[in-house]
This record gives sequence, structure tokens and C-alpha cells, in this order.
Amino acid sequence: MGRPDFSSVLRNVLRNVLRNVLRNVLRNVLRNVPTLQVQRRGLRSSVTITRGPRVRSPTYYLDGRRSSLDERNFFMPEELFGVEVYTSRGAIPTEFLSSNNCGAVVVWTKRGRR
Repeated sequence: MGRPDFSSVLRNVLRNVLRNVLRNVLRNVLRNVPTLQVQRRGLRSSVTITRGPRVRSPTYYLDGRRSSLDERNFFMPEELFGVEVYTSRGAIPTEFLSSNNCGAVVVWTKRGRR
């Protein structure tokens, strides 16, 4: 077996570093929103909305489309345009309202705002 190509190894290392930066950026933004709880479990974070005794998970949107915001929707931190957080069903704009959401986190990237 041949040696791995240095550029592909470097690319993989940089990709992993950037994923961690992105996770930290979103985690820190969401951590500062009242009624949101951000819990870290290993490399993953879970976000819940706490209103009184009820704890629910928000629905996620990326550039206006429903999303899980996992690594399949990876984008660079400098592409982040903005984050909207709606912590109650009544505050969610109709374009992000579905039958089962009690809150929404909407992430906009610069490419999605074009």
C-alpha cells in the first residue's frame, strides 16, 4: 500500500477543525438565548426549549428549508449570515410553522441570502 497523499490528509484535518469551529459558533450563539438549554454530549449538542415544566426540541431550518443541521449541511463559519430563534409557537413566522414545532431555530448563510 502506498503512502497517503499529504494534501488529502491535510484537507481531512482542516475539515474536522472547521466542523468543530462551526459547532462552537452555533452552540455559543444558542447558549445566550433565554429559555434555550444547550447540552453537549461528546461532539454533539442538543438544544431544548424550556418553558415551565415542559421541555421540547425546536425545529431547525437552514436557509429557509427544514434541516437537521448535522454534518450533511456543513458550511464554513464565515458563511454564517444570521440566526433567528423563536421559543414559542406563537412567535414562529408562518413559513417556518409546522404541526409539531413548539419553537424554531433558523440559520441563514450568506449563500442562502442571495
